Amino acid sequence: MQQPPLDPSVADSAPEASCLTGYDEQHLITYGEVAEATIAVSDRVSPYVAASGG
Repeated sequence: MQQPPLDPSVADSAPEASCLTGYDEQHLITYGEVAEATIAVSDRVSPYVAASGG
């Protein structure tokens, strides 16, 4: 697999497949950044606030 581009173009909809597609390979860096951001936000949210819905 080649190194994915740092700023790939974004399609209106991602392809549906049960395996990684060329589109997915081009967006691996973006997927990783989204996952890291999600983890960082969830680490900052108090479990008491999340459980109460507030």
